Parts: sequence; structure tokens; C-alpha cells
Amino acid sequence: MLILLFSLSALPMPTAEAQFVPAVELECVGVTGSGEVPIDVYPGATRTGVAYCTVSNPTVYQEKIDIEVQADGLAVAAPGSVNVAAGGEEEFLVTVRADPEMRAQTRQMTVTATVVEMNGVPPPNIATADSELLIQILQFSGVSVELTEAIIAAESGSDFNVEFKVYNQGNAYDTFLYSVDGLEEHDFAWGLPLSQSQIEAKSAPENVRVQINSPKDISDAPINDDGMHELTITFEFTATSDFSCKQESSGCNSFTVLQTITLYQEAGGADAILSGNANSSQMLIYGGGAGLIILLLVLSIVFIKRKKN
Repeated sequence: MLILLFSLSALPMPTAEAQFVPAVELECVGVTGSGEVPIDVYPGATRTGVAYCTVSNPTVYQEKIDIEVQADGLAVAAPGSVNVAAGGEEEFLVTVRADPEMRAQTRQMTVTATVVEMNGVPPPNIATADSELLIQILQFSGVSVELTEAIIAAESGSDFNVEFKVYNQGNAYDTFLYSVDGLEEHDFAWGLPLSQSQIEAKSAPENVRVQINSPKDISDAPINDDGMHELTITFEFTATSDFSCKQESSGCNSFTVLQTITLYQEAGGADAILSGNANSSQMLIYGGGAGLIILLLVLSIVFIKRKKN
């Protein structure tokens, strides 16, 4: 008995405080298992991101743990507190919501776990644990094009410019590629001094010019009521987001507008007569010798044109 008594007296006796020390551990990750929380903010997106958190209690007492989230000004949703058994752990979600179409950027989010009770009693000291994550507001593309003139009127064989306004409707700096289609088949020559440009998101539009050289001869075109050959054609102007082609799973994001051009050319004397349109007044054929001469002249012109054809 004496030996047992001396053995027990030699052991250190734990203090009450040492038996009642709080502790907590916290780990949070994004959907990919990393420390990033990606959020899509394109039109129609949910604009939400989720972090998966695990809080652990390494003590031998049940703990009530408060949860606090700071997301750099963004709206968040998370449980206010969780109860964790001795030696156990609990999982919870933190949801972050971004503003509609907000600019692509990175913000910081901090999740803090604090022990507020142990076995229903306030702890003698504060125990906290933090987990930091990065909120990634993802870039999306957007583009629109506006005509400066609905219809361009010009003389055949003339040089002129057609301008388009290109808008970056995305949420980040983007490069836009420009193309033209439908002019070559009508014998137009054209050029793009600016084949691509970088535009800031939601900024003033980029003015893009297409330099056009119209065909000199459109005598095959119909003659209008003013005695002019008139040719109307339509071509396509397209602006494409370079970011969308390289990064978006949906493929290239493009915007195409149709531009109309009407060319005019003075009709020759024979063409004007045959069409019934002269620059002065409508031709009148009188009876008698004068009428016969005019009729023969018209028939001769028709015969010559058919022979040439």
C-alpha cells in the first residue's frame, strides 16, 4: 500500500484549466479541390461559387463553433455555428454570390471558426482557425456591331469608306478580329486597315473602317426611272472575340451585320432610248416620215446590240 501511495503521489496532477483547453481545426477548398472558388457572371449565369469546409474538434469535449465569412464585399451564405463532438468533425458549405456581369477579377475570402462553448460552458480562452481562399470572377466574351449608315450610295468606280462601331460587351479586355464577306463576287476591291483591335470592356466602341473600290462598269445593271444604271449589293461585316475562340467551350463568339451599297452609273444614249428613259423627257414617236426614221434608228441599234451579244 505504501509503495502504491508513493507511486501515485509522484505523478503530476493536471490542473482544471489544462483539462479544459479549447481547440479547433478548419480546412476549406473550392470545387476543384484547390483554394480557388470560380464564379461565372455571364448573362444568365447563376453567379454563385461554393467552398467546401471541414471543421474538426481535437479535444475530448463537445464544442460549439461559430462560423464567420468575409468575402471582400460579395454576398455570402454559411451556417452561423456548428456543434462538433469530441474528436469529431463536421462539413459545411460556404456560398458566394457575385454581381451581374461584374468585371473579371480576383478577390479574397476568409472563413473563420471560433470555439464559443465546451460542453455548454464558455471556454477559458479563445480558440480560432482560419482558411483563406481566392474568389475568381471568370471572364466571359461579348460583342456587338452597329452600322453607321444603313445604305451607302456611291457612283461606280469610286473609292469610299464604310464604318462600323464594334462594342466589347464582355467583362474584360478582349481582342476582336474583323472580316468581310460578299464583296468579291460583285467585283468590288476592299481592304481592312485594322484587321483586329483590343477593346476595353463596356467602353466606347472601336470605329472600324472598310476601304472599298467599286467596279467601274455596271452597265449590265438595270436602269432606274432616272435613266441611271443601278446596282444594289449586300455584304457581311463580322467581329469575333479572340478570347471566346481560345477559352470558351461554346466556341467563337461573333457578331455579323449586313451592309447595303447602291451604285449608280449614267446610262448611255442607246441604253436610255431602249429602256424608255432619256435624261430629258420620255421619247415620243410621231407618225409620218420622222416617225419612220426614228423607228428604223431604234431597230438598227437593237440589231447591233444583239449582234455584239
